Amino acid sequence: MLYWLTHIVNGLSFGMLLFVIAAGLSLIFGLCRIVNLSHGSFYLLGGYIGFSVARFTGSFPLAVIAAMLSMAALGMLTERYLLRRFRVNPLAQVLLTFGLIFVFGDLAQWIWGGTPVLLEKVPMLSGATNIAGFSYPTYRLLILLIGVVIVLLLWWILARTRLGIFIRAAVDDGEMATGVGIRMNLLMTVTFGFGTLLTGLAGCIGAPFLGVYPGLDIEVLLYAMAVVIVGGLGSLKGAFIGALLVGILDSMAKALWPETGMFSMFALMAIALIAKPTGLFGLPMAPSSQVSVTEEMFLDPAPSSTSGSLSAAKTDWWARPAFAWTCAACLLAAGLVCPIILPTYYVRLFTLALIWSIFAMSLDLILGLGGIVSLGHAVFFGICAYTIGLTALRLTSSLFLQIGSALFVCAFAALVLGWLLLRSRGVYFMMLTIAFSEVFRAIAHSWRSVTGGGDGLAAIPRPAWTTSVETFYYCAFLVCIAVFVFLRFFVKSRIGIALVGIRESEKRMTSLGYNVERVKLLSFVVAGVLGGVAGLLYVYFNGYVSPEYFSVDTSAQAITMIIFGGAGTLIGPIIGAFFVVYVKNILSTVTERWTLILGILFVLMVIAAPSGVVGLWRKEWYKFRKKKSLSSE
Repeated sequence: MLYWLTHIVNGLSFGMLLFVIAAGLSLIFGLCRIVNLSHGSFYLLGGYIGFSVARFTGSFPLAVIAAMLSMAALGMLTERYLLRRFRVNPLAQVLLTFGLIFVFGDLAQWIWGGTPVLLEKVPMLSGATNIAGFSYPTYRLLILLIGVVIVLLLWWILARTRLGIFIRAAVDDGEMATGVGIRMNLLMTVTFGFGTLLTGLAGCIGAPFLGVYPGLDIEVLLYAMAVVIVGGLGSLKGAFIGALLVGILDSMAKALWPETGMFSMFALMAIALIAKPTGLFGLPMAPSSQVSVTEEMFLDPAPSSTSGSLSAAKTDWWARPAFAWTCAACLLAAGLVCPIILPTYYVRLFTLALIWSIFAMSLDLILGLGGIVSLGHAVFFGICAYTIGLTALRLTSSLFLQIGSALFVCAFAALVLGWLLLRSRGVYFMMLTIAFSEVFRAIAHSWRSVTGGGDGLAAIPRPAWTTSVETFYYCAFLVCIAVFVFLRFFVKSRIGIALVGIRESEKRMTSLGYNVERVKLLSFVVAGVLGGVAGLLYVYFNGYVSPEYFSVDTSAQAITMIIFGGAGTLIGPIIGAFFVVYVKNILSTVTERWTLILGILFVLMVIAAPSGVVGLWRKEWYKFRKKKSLSSE
């Protein structure tokens, strides 16, 4: 009995720490509607700053104050100068905050190194406290107490203070709040800073028993998302109940089935959102919120002509179809001669970029055309990769059967997951895809007898022709062209046009007689299968499969490629894939701080050209055409 009581109290104390983290995330979303994927980075930095201040001054209370104030200041600066301009653009928020994860994480490793650090406790809190015969660490009891104090403090602020009245009014109706004189910009900045202040507090008080180390930011973010998904975004009550549920479940699962890792937590997330897409107490999301800013991040096909002054430019040589076909022919010729004129290293990089181009194009089908932001697209990449690996190692050497079985399993998984996930909208859908991505990754880690666990599947038998760098390059090149051509026809088909209409307004498309759910499901399955094609090519490319193929990082990397090149286009993801692959590989050979540079590039790209390289080129092209036509008149 004492054994189980210990684990329950462990779960409660961990749940209270999670509540302090998730309360900040929930407040930020509830008022600012910002999907802050860098929330875990504020926890990491808070822990490191608390560690440094405590080591320098010897004062734990001073370390807590320093962590809180520094994270509050950093949070307000981030909201004011980076996130404010993308307040209604969830896609830009995803890339921007994902870039901040790179920046903050690499800066922390640069300053504090890669060795885990443990903040020393106050001596009087280092022992154990005996309560009615039950002995429990004093510091963990303090965490429980701090959690209760934070709950009461937040309730008092939201229910009894003028600031709380402003926040509740702004959450209910931002336009009305602005109309009655509430300064929304200032209120959002203060709320964001208060949310990161709580995260900094959690980072400092969590450091004495969890430690601080590189990669902790992602782990904390996943736990915080689990809490707000179960409890509901924007709900303080939901964050509290969700934190206790996740904390107790995590503690009991690790006691009963240590090998399951985080599987139980993400399984709870998936079940909660399937049963109630907005969580237990979450704020309702209107369908239109999913597509609130299509004009900035999603690019529609360029019009063949425009009214008035642009009509005179229709005969310009760069506007003629022959020019586009000439460019395509030149690129095709360049792709064919690359293995002849380039060293083997660059041919392999080209092959890797082509594989990532296929994966990015597949995701762009639902993201760019449908406005469906998925951070779980890597599930199909991983499913196809593992199916190829398992069939090649244990079932058959037939290439036809390996590819056929992999694509069939991938299509079936996409059909089932699409049916389950597409009931949600907007940020809830995005978080649900994160949950399923981590569930599959946890299964791959835990099911060692089948998947090889964390070691993955190595030495996968491959056809002899795939070992030739040049031959495999041409194979990937032809598959990439085939996928591009197929998607060109798909986006111009009735289904593709309907998907764009659904992105703009689901209600309007429903009123026109379209089966919205069927169109989205079919597009989701097509995108999943094409993502699986990239996964099977990747397996034949390196002969290895890892649970990390399922990770959120894999999907997020594809999103960065799409947004860098231009969401809603097909050439944009290809441009982004080649840029990211080459920059990543070249920078990693030049400096250890390549992730910092890559993160800064992502942030600058979102700020300077939110519609990507293709969007920037189109914008400048139309400006030039307009200027030229006006001058000719």
